[in-house]
Amino acid sequence: MPDRAILLLRQSETRDQSVSLDSQETECRRYCETRGYAVVEVLREESIRGWQEERVAIDAILARVARREVDVLIVWHSSRLARKLRIAENILHEFERHHARVESVTEPWFGTPFVRQVLAAVAEEQSRTIAANVSAALRERARRGISNGRPPFGYRRGEDGRFVVVESEAAQVRRVYDLAAGGASLGMIHRALNTDPSALAPRGGARWTAVNVAAMLHNPIYRGAVVHGPRGRHHATPVVTEDAHPAIIPAEAWWAAQRVLAGRAVRHRVEKRRSHWLEGRVRCGACGEPMYWIVSDRPGTTIPDDCWYCRSANMRRNGYRVVGCPAAKPRIAPRWVDGPVKAAIVADLKRVLTIRPRDVPAPASALAALARQQRALAEVRAQRERLIDAVQRGTLTGADVERRLRALDVEAARLEATVPVEGRDERIARELRARAPRLLTDLLDAGPEAWRTVAATYGVVVLADTATHTVQVRYEGETARALGLPGVERATPV
Repeated sequence: MPDRAILLLRQSETRDQSVSLDSQETECRRYCETRGYAVVEVLREESIRGWQEERVAIDAILARVARREVDVLIVWHSSRLARKLRIAENILHEFERHHARVESVTEPWFGTPFVRQVLAAVAEEQSRTIAANVSAALRERARRGISNGRPPFGYRRGEDGRFVVVESEAAQVRRVYDLAAGGASLGMIHRALNTDPSALAPRGGARWTAVNVAAMLHNPIYRGAVVHGPRGRHHATPVVTEDAHPAIIPAEAWWAAQRVLAGRAVRHRVEKRRSHWLEGRVRCGACGEPMYWIVSDRPGTTIPDDCWYCRSANMRRNGYRVVGCPAAKPRIAPRWVDGPVKAAIVADLKRVLTIRPRDVPAPASALAALARQQRALAEVRAQRERLIDAVQRGTLTGADVERRLRALDVEAARLEATVPVEGRDERIARELRARAPRLLTDLLDAGPEAWRTVAATYGVVVLADTATHTVQVRYEGETARALGLPGVERATPV
């Protein structure tokens, strides 16, 4: 049976000098054909950086490796796997744990750990040095008054690299600042531009929006300044060069606009007059989105009574491009939620918080037999580790090595099935069951704060059906998993 292979293709940026995903796939498939590998899947990562910790493709590959569905992972170059030595070695360690391997099309020495790690460390340091040099060059350009980004609306780049005013667009920029100074909101400004036939459209778009209007009003380039390096990233302070190019908006007018915008950004938080112990734990049964606890006497609300309201209902009502909640009435009264949820929680806890036979101490003979089984399992695992270590050092070779490893795996699986080892979940469940009588008694007369604590402890999640006025209680988290409580059924938005 040929080895099952997965091809991992990654390209962080689409540039002429980079190897495209199609070229990587061609080379990897040719490599598999020469070695007789059967390609079972091709995973493509476009615009994914090699130093990213969380990668969907890597998680999918490791899951298949853990299920023994993959024998070998093929990459065009080791940098396609990861740009950091630590990340790459962690991935390779998971492959070795499950008797799988990673091969590089352009690097025949990739299977030698010493060579691979030394060259990967050198490549990582080189990448870090290049990034530092590029950052220093960009800061130096900013000090000389040359912006590193694309010219915004109202400017073009001149022959010397500095921005030059485009008068036809500059008049519209001045109009936007005049409207903002006159008290117009972002919505009023972009609607005025979109409805004016003589107004120019934004670059890269057909219509003006509140987002690009706000970007124009906050951009220091319009006062003639070049700013590089936002605070909190690579440097403590940005590089600011004033009078780097002709200004469309005088500096005094630009700063006055910033003060006006900053005054509008102040929001006074309105405290709810009534909270609910299930806030943050109720989801819509129709679309799976969270439901907000709405208080009827909150300023500005048009809802007559307190209720749970689906978050995605506003998406449908306000004409968003995404599909909103399909429910005809996306709210539910608390009387349909509070009582049924409390009854369901009490019933579920009574069912799981009971003394089980495995919680009762075993007799001495059974404990002795358990100890013998545990020692046998430990010895099989130690033999397997010694065999793998010998193979990696090169002191043990031969066709029967894989057969011996499989035999040890079979024996270890047999022993693991017969040894009832108490894990973390079992300890949590045993401790909770010991406190069960007191907990269930206290819940009978508990107030909202006590119920809030119970909901947080057991990870309560409520799925509310607004059409039938029914609820389903599910649980998530470590404690719920330890007790075997029903897990959350993730609802897919329609």
